[in-house]
Amino acid sequence: MSTMPTEEGPISPAELRRRIRANEWTGPLPSPRTVGAAPADSRAYAKMNLVVLPLAVAFDFVLFCQRNARAYAIADITEPGSPVPRLLAPDADVRTDLPRYRVFSRGSIIDEPHDINAYWHADSVAFLIGSSSCFDWALRTAGVQYETLGAYETALPCLPSRCFAGNMVVTARRFASSQDAVRAIQISSRHPAFHGAPVHMGPAQAIGIADLAKPDYPLGTMPAQTASDDTHTLYWGCGILSASLTGSAQIEQLITHYPGRLMVTDRLIAEMAVF
Repeated sequence: MSTMPTEEGPISPAELRRRIRANEWTGPLPSPRTVGAAPADSRAYAKMNLVVLPLAVAFDFVLFCQRNARAYAIADITEPGSPVPRLLAPDADVRTDLPRYRVFSRGSIIDEPHDINAYWHADSVAFLIGSSSCFDWALRTAGVQYETLGAYETALPCLPSRCFAGNMVVTARRFASSQDAVRAIQISSRHPAFHGAPVHMGPAQAIGIADLAKPDYPLGTMPAQTASDDTHTLYWGCGILSASLTGSAQIEQLITHYPGRLMVTDRLIAEMAVF
C-alpha cells in the first residue's frame, strides 16, 4: 500500500477521492506549500474533519458544535444512514473517501482503519467540520511566511452539552515576523468555516501547553527547531476531538478522521470566505 507524494501536480477533488477509495493514497492530503498551482489543484478546495455518531446523540453534538464554533464549525451533516455529504461533495462517500479513520468505543481507540464500512450503521450520522488547513492556502498565496508546529491539547474549556465536554485542541503556527502574524489574523478572519481568527496569542503555557516541541497531534513533518520559542506564534481552534472529550462522552461508537487525514470536498476555499 503506497502513499503518494503530497506535492504532486494538479489533481481534482473527485480524482483524489477515487485514489483514496482505492487505497492508492493513504497519507496526508496535498499541502499548500507550493504556491500558484492550477485552479483544479485539490489544495485549493475545502478539506473537512469528520465525526460520525449514532443518531441518538447527534443533536447533542450539534449543540456542542454550536456552542464551540471556533473549534467545531459544521459545514455539512448527512442524513441518518446516508454516507453522502450532499452540500459539499454529492458524489463522495464518507465511509471510504478519507485516507484513514479512528474508531472510539467509550473513549478508547479500538481501530484505525482505511475505511469504516464495517462500522457504518443505519442510524449513523456524519458531520463534516472545517479545517484550519484550508486557510493555509490563503496564507501561502498571500505570501505569509510561517510554519505549522502541530496540534495541542489545551486547558481552554469547551462549553458542554449533555454527554459532550472537554478542552479545546488548537493548531499552532509560528510566523516569521509580527507583520506576517497580523496578516494571518486578517486572512483567517475571512474564514469562519475553517475556525476563523486565532483563539490565543502569547505564551503557550497560558493555555496549558507545556512544550511546543511536543505536539499531542503531529501534523506532517515537524520543523527542525521548535524548542519552546513561541515568538510570533498564534493558535487556532482545531477540529480534532480531544482525548478528554471523547473519554468523557462515554459513547458506544464514535468515529473521527485520523489526524491529518481529512476529506477533500468540491467546494473551493475562496468560495466559502465570508468577505
